[in-house]
Amino acid sequence: MSDEATVKTLFAAAGIDAGDDLAFIVGTYPILQALVGVLYSVEAARYESPGLVFDPDPRFLAWD
Repeated sequence: MSDEATVKTLFAAAGIDAGDDLAFIVGTYPILQALVGVLYSVEAARYESPGLVFDPDPRFLAWD
């Protein structure tokens, strides 16, 4: 599947109309794909949960 077909399929599944920005989004899609690959390449962070919640009272552990 081409990058353009992939982007169109993803946008259609999300119910988003890319409109005039489609060419730009298709052009930057390979960069985005590479950056997502980099996120998964960091072994220490591979299975960590994303920080989706802000905790105003964080728990700090001793670094001993």
